[in-house]
Amino acid sequence: MIKWIRPSGALMFIGLVVVIGGFWWLLADWLLKTTIETVGTKAVGAKVELSGADLTFSPLGFHLDKLQITDPEQPMQNLFELDSATGNLELLPLFMGQVIIDELSATGMRFGTKRAYSGAINTPTTPPKPEEQEKSGGLDFAAVKEKLPSVDDIMARESLRTVELSKSFREHVKNQREELEKNIAALPDDAVLKQHEQRIKELTGSKIQSVQEFQQREKELQKLKDRIRADRDRIKNVLDQLSSAKEQLNQQYQALQKAPEQDWDRIKSQYGLDSGIGNIARVLFGDAAKNWYQRLRSWTNQVQRLLPSDGDKTPEPVQPPRGEGRLIHFASSNPLPDFLIRHAALSTELQAGSILVDVKDITHQPQILGRPMRIQAIGTNMPERQSIKIDGVIDHVDPKNIKDRFNWTFNDWRLSDIVLSTETAMPLTLASARADLSGQINYGGKNLTTDINAAFKDTQWYTSASEGWEGRVANTLKSINQFKVDGKIQGDFQSPQFTLHSTLDEQLKQALAAQLKTAQNELKQKLQVRLNAEVEQAAGPYKDQLAFLTKSQGTTQQRVNQLDDMLKTQLKSAVNQQKQQATDKLKDKVKGLKF
Repeated sequence: MIKWIRPSGALMFIGLVVVIGGFWWLLADWLLKTTIETVGTKAVGAKVELSGADLTFSPLGFHLDKLQITDPEQPMQNLFELDSATGNLELLPLFMGQVIIDELSATGMRFGTKRAYSGAINTPTTPPKPEEQEKSGGLDFAAVKEKLPSVDDIMARESLRTVELSKSFREHVKNQREELEKNIAALPDDAVLKQHEQRIKELTGSKIQSVQEFQQREKELQKLKDRIRADRDRIKNVLDQLSSAKEQLNQQYQALQKAPEQDWDRIKSQYGLDSGIGNIARVLFGDAAKNWYQRLRSWTNQVQRLLPSDGDKTPEPVQPPRGEGRLIHFASSNPLPDFLIRHAALSTELQAGSILVDVKDITHQPQILGRPMRIQAIGTNMPERQSIKIDGVIDHVDPKNIKDRFNWTFNDWRLSDIVLSTETAMPLTLASARADLSGQINYGGKNLTTDINAAFKDTQWYTSASEGWEGRVANTLKSINQFKVDGKIQGDFQSPQFTLHSTLDEQLKQALAAQLKTAQNELKQKLQVRLNAEVEQAAGPYKDQLAFLTKSQGTTQQRVNQLDDMLKTQLKSAVNQQKQQATDKLKDKVKGLKF
């Protein structure tokens, strides 16, 4: 009989297998833990950490302990963490380079948990300084507080038309007065006018003895007439300036008198006083909605990094170096991606009870699988009537036609101690309430449409505010035990538009209408006293300037009239002299004739 294998060779082969198997058995758990942390950290862009990992062979699977996935946008916080996870692997696809998990179950899932140290990549894992810790707090209630600012606040921070016009009016009056007084001082005075009158009398009062004398006087009268006309034009120009200044003065003062009412109308509009409380839903819930959206966007961005999108292109196959092999995927009637979790059952514990999350077809290559990821979450072990249901589809099967959608319903959700404002002047907490929440999200790769509906009942409010505007709002809120809030988020996914409406607004408006009206009237009266004082500061300069302009107009007009009379007298006298001279010459010629 031929011996195919020598005993010594068989022993060596068995020994080698035992050594390799033992080596693998000892290192398999460490390799699994290291692989998950390394690959996960690279995919997420922040630390992925495991406390422990066990690889099982019968059946083939794994068990993970304390999985933490860091939020890359907030390295001191986890996107989520799991207490434990167990999964079953398919053996045959492993030989094809594919990881297919049939069933994955996880317990103790929590979102947004704090980390003991930073999970950022390539940064020291030391706790941040106290001032770097993320500050927690509620909403800033300043928007509501400023609905009724004080008069001092308005005078200090607002650009009031009354104040500006009063200041500019007084400055204008001062400059106008200086300019006009300078122009008036440069005009011919009474002495010059008397000289003109005296010279006219000299030229027209005495008898003309000859034609030469007449011609000489006519030249001198013409020169005098030119000087008188030039002086009259200068005086009339200043008279026009006085008239224009007077008209402008009256217009500016009338505008100043109307300014206090205009300022009040603008202040009412700016602070929302003409519409009562304004949109308190935006004040109370707007920032909270944005904070939740920022968290949702952070999670979604992480998911989008792992899924194909419109801009993704199929990578060109990389040719291996000559002499090296490669894995070849042959066409199949049931193609599988490189990584797939067929079914995952997750559970998380909340104060209200447990939430079971069921996810199917988790993969980064849905276009190969040909099916979208489906998510369903249902609340269990919850108090009577209280329930949670979430249905979602993440559909990237066609990267050019992404169709993600979610629907959720929270019935009779018990809320307690929700801080809405930490402002010192008006701390506000929704002490307790029951809420019915529902909504839907539709996401197409870039554009987002979200509708949110919430109905609150049995609401109890807590605030220590008791005085001023804050006290009015606080007392009114305490009387409201139910309200609704409807919201919409739409537009570009990275910077959408938020709109919120609530019946709380109308309830507050109605309850505060009388108080608000009284407070408005008080504020208006106090403000108008201050603004009227600004007008009064301009009243004195206005009256003085008006008197100055009126007097200057009279004096200047009188000078113009005098010069006009001089011109008329001078022209009339010259004509008479000419006529008289012609008559005398005719008489002399008649006497010299002989008949």
